[in-house]
Amino acid sequence: MNYRPLPQQTLMTRHILRTPECALFCDPGLGKTGAVLHAIATLIADCDVQGVLIVAPLRVALLTWPMEVAKWDEFRWLRVADLRTNFGKMAWEHGAAHIYIINYDQLQSFCSQPWGINRKDRKPPVDMVVWDESSKAKNPRSKRISAFLPFRQFFKRSVGLTGTPTPNGYLDLFAQIRLLDGGKRLGANFWEFQRRYFESDYMGYTWYIKPHAKKILEDKIVDMVLTLRSEEFMDVPPTTIHDVDVGFPAALMVQYKQFQRDLLMQIEGREIVALTMASLVNKLLQFTSGAIYDADRVVSAVHDLKMQALKKVLAKLDGPALIAFHYKHERERLLREIPGAEEFSEDKLADWNKQRIPVMIGHPASIGHGLNLQKGGRDVIWFSLTYSRELYDQFNARLVRTGQKEETNIWRLLVPRTVDDAVAEALRIKGDTQSQLKQALRNVQIMAGDEEVYKSAERSMHPRRSVKDQPNLSDELSDDDSN
Repeated sequence: MNYRPLPQQTLMTRHILRTPECALFCDPGLGKTGAVLHAIATLIADCDVQGVLIVAPLRVALLTWPMEVAKWDEFRWLRVADLRTNFGKMAWEHGAAHIYIINYDQLQSFCSQPWGINRKDRKPPVDMVVWDESSKAKNPRSKRISAFLPFRQFFKRSVGLTGTPTPNGYLDLFAQIRLLDGGKRLGANFWEFQRRYFESDYMGYTWYIKPHAKKILEDKIVDMVLTLRSEEFMDVPPTTIHDVDVGFPAALMVQYKQFQRDLLMQIEGREIVALTMASLVNKLLQFTSGAIYDADRVVSAVHDLKMQALKKVLAKLDGPALIAFHYKHERERLLREIPGAEEFSEDKLADWNKQRIPVMIGHPASIGHGLNLQKGGRDVIWFSLTYSRELYDQFNARLVRTGQKEETNIWRLLVPRTVDDAVAEALRIKGDTQSQLKQALRNVQIMAGDEEVYKSAERSMHPRRSVKDQPNLSDELSDDDSN
């Protein structure tokens, strides 16, 4: 597939190329991963960069970046090495790859190993670093990040990517910016930064930003930060994705891994056989959802962990919920165990939009194009995910669409370290709300005269379209996790 950058991706790529120490504080869904790869390919092809180290959350590191490289014809020449594997370590040893990927949890070990970045007899085969979901590095006392800081000197280019730069307030900025510029803008000492721009309560536990300090901090970093908001390019309301981890007990995880390995499992005395890889994936998805079909389509219960997690999510909501199911046995269990649950049909549309139905369930294939459900609620819950990007987008778009008055939530029930992780990362859909920082920086850029650049790019390259006009966003949007 040919890479045709969207206008926001062109802006991101250009910012990276022009700014050696930069941050993209851009909303999820705008295609940051593709834009960064475009910049990487350009820099390496022009011999401006030798190699790139990408630090990312585990799912993003293992799946998103390699998949994005393989997706586009223009980037397939880039060789990617996973530093968690022996092959990746060998590639690092010989400088045989263009992109080296490590997850945050392994970063400290990578910085201490004799084969890693601290090797004394030679420089590392990279001189550019990308921090995907840089808010993972917001803790100034992080041992992982502290282990990396002494080696920052090897990198002439640094890029930070996040849609949520200040999840807990402006204190979160310090460590992320220092990681990119070595302390040039906000200083190198967190305690000095904190005392200069913040003041605490009388107990010293809670710190509040001082009057006018926001503007000072924004002015200090505006030259390195590009902020883009989804509503400038996508006519949809802000959305937050909540990944709800449903942990398996040890014995159940052993059973899952055995089935994954041997394609055979015994449940309640029946033989469950996965004859092909595709059917194996379906069987594994059924397993994580709580029940599984045998060869005779008889349902065998495995666990009720997702159902219990779903009930806890529903208890927290303050309005109706739209639930996606994938298998018929899920439909039957949801209708049986969730009070007030009704299966979607078009004759219930009016009642749903008047918020008379507390829980509506439906298969993504049956709730898609042309249905306006945004008046009925703000919460979508995926009991189990689909591999289809189109079904995923279209189901979410029933609530995340023009006319929705509130911020929407996408809840995804996932069993960690299972096929659920692979499906979630394959979808690569992230969402989050705007932060005050991004809005402020955006305003500064507008005042500096950048607004016409945005408008002209949007007019000439990609006229704004509504979700209704986009039958399949997967051909145009690609994004990172993460996390």
